[in-house]
Amino acid sequence: MNLESPLSAWVRRLTESGGLTADLATRVQESLVRGDLGPEGTCALAQAVLAAGDPKAAGKLVDAVLAADPEAAVAHALRGLLLSLVGQGEQGLAAVQHALSLAPERDDLYETLTADQMGPRGRETGWSLLTGALDRRPCQPACYQRAARAYQRAGEGTRALELLERAVQREGGDTDLREALAQAYLGVGRFEEAIAQCREILWRAPRRLPVLELMGGAYLQAGRLPEAVEALRQQVRLTPMDPTVHFRLGALCHQLGRYWEALTAFSHVCSLAPESDLAAAAEEAVGAIDNFQFQRIAVLASEDQQFRLKVGRNAAEALAEYGFHLSSTAFALVQMLDFDGLVETLRAPVPVTHH
Repeated sequence: MNLESPLSAWVRRLTESGGLTADLATRVQESLVRGDLGPEGTCALAQAVLAAGDPKAAGKLVDAVLAADPEAAVAHALRGLLLSLVGQGEQGLAAVQHALSLAPERDDLYETLTADQMGPRGRETGWSLLTGALDRRPCQPACYQRAARAYQRAGEGTRALELLERAVQREGGDTDLREALAQAYLGVGRFEEAIAQCREILWRAPRRLPVLELMGGAYLQAGRLPEAVEALRQQVRLTPMDPTVHFRLGALCHQLGRYWEALTAFSHVCSLAPESDLAAAAEEAVGAIDNFQFQRIAVLASEDQQFRLKVGRNAAEALAEYGFHLSSTAFALVQMLDFDGLVETLRAPVPVTHH
C-alpha cells in the first residue's frame, strides 16, 4: 500500500491548522519520502496525532512501534506520557525511566517530553515525568544538560534553569553542570549567580578558558568593569597568541581610561594579526586614544608653564607624571612640538571681521 499521498496530505492539513509543529512535520515528511515511516517516523506521527487531540490513536501507533522494536526509547517516552495523561502516573514514570536507561544520549528523547505542541496539560505532564525520572534513577550529569537544552529550545528558559539547579544540588562537583548553570543564569540576567558559579568552577579548574570568558561577560553585563578587566587579563595569560582576547582587553581598558594598558593590548593585536580587520580596528582605537590625549596636552601646555618646561627637559617623564600615555608615533610628535609657539597660537586673539 502506498501511504505517501494520503499521509502527506494529512500532515499538510494538520500543519496548516496549527496542530503540528514545523519540526514534526519535517520529520514525518522525510519518513514518508523514504516510503517507510519506521520507528522514528511513526513516533513523530504519534506526537502529531496526540497534538491533534487523539491520544487513543497516538497510543496505537506507539504500541505498533514497541511491538516491532521493544528498544525504541522515544516510543517508551511517548508511552509514559500517554499513560500519565490518563492517570497512570507511576506506570508513566517507569516508562520514561526505561527510555532514559535505553538512550540517555538522544536529544529527541528529551524533546519528546518538552515539546510545546501538546498543550499546557501535556507540557506539565512531560515536566513531571522528566524531572521525576532524572531524580529517581542515577542519571549522568549530561542527561540533565540535554534536558535543559531541550527546554531552552522550547523557549522555557525558567524550567531549564530550575532543572540545572536541581542537577547541581545532586551533582555539585560536576564542572560541566555548573558551567551550564552559569550560562543559564547569564541568559536570564542573574549576573551575580552566574559569577558565583564561575568562581566555584575556577577554584577547582583555574585554567578553564570558557568559564573565564563566561565570567568576564557576566562582570561586564553586571557593570563590574574592573573585575571584567581582570578576567580578560587571565584569558590573555592562558591564550597569549589570540588577538581577539587582546583586542577585548584593549577596548575595555580604553573605556575605563586605562590608556597605557589599552595601547599595549592593541599593539599585541597588530603584532599577532597585522593584516586583519581586528588590527585595523586596533589602529583606529589607538588613534582615538592619542587624539584625545593630544588635545589635553595642548590645553595643559597653554595653561601650565611648569608642564611645558618639564616636557622640554624630558618628555617621557613629564607625560608619565601627568598621567599621559601615548603610542610611540604620538610621543614622537610631542617631542617635535614647539610648545612656546603653540601657546602663542592658542593665546592669539581671534580677529574680528566687520561686514
